[in-house]
Amino acid sequence: MPDWLAHLMLGFIIGTALRMPGKNRFFLLLGSIMPDLVRFFGIAFTYFNWSFGITYLSNPLNTSSHSVLGVLAYALLLSVFFPSTLGTASTTWNLGGARDKWRWLVDRPLFLLVFGGLLHLLLDSIMWPYAGGIDWLYPLSTAPFIWSFGLMWPGTFVVDWILFPFFLAAVIVELALWERRRSSGGKSFPQNPKWKSSKSIKDQGLIGS
Repeated sequence: MPDWLAHLMLGFIIGTALRMPGKNRFFLLLGSIMPDLVRFFGIAFTYFNWSFGITYLSNPLNTSSHSVLGVLAYALLLSVFFPSTLGTASTTWNLGGARDKWRWLVDRPLFLLVFGGLLHLLLDSIMWPYAGGIDWLYPLSTAPFIWSFGLMWPGTFVVDWILFPFFLAAVIVELALWERRRSSGGKSFPQNPKWKSSKSIKDQGLIGS
């Protein structure tokens, strides 16, 4: 599987491409490593040599976390610890054009965690099948959904090197934007006047009350 660095780099690249504010990007990055967080249980069980925990707890948790339903379940679990909305889409995140109607959705930690988790599954799936592949439809189906270009082998840093130039470009873009904001007195990107507050969004009927 790609390591955490690869997953985080991909999340950062996507966040830069979508011009995500810091809050939103945090949840996207958290989601991008979320399916692997349960592996800490496996590390602990292995350290204490608890074979029952490895077989009946760690392995099933890892399989379930690498599925669409698992990503949704873990995202729901994590999202209860955070506000339901970040309040950035109407003030600092200029989606522009036809995407305006989706700004209430991309402002939700739950959505960003799911988005990041699905990016994780996608990146895992382009590798050569590891342990039978990624069970995208688990537990609805135990047949692994295997998608592999056959270009990279799990456990190598090939993915990191492929992503690194794009990550470096994203960092340069972020630094340039930061300098632009700093030189303009901390002002953010030009805003649509209709985006002044989340209340105005409700007034326009774009989200429910």
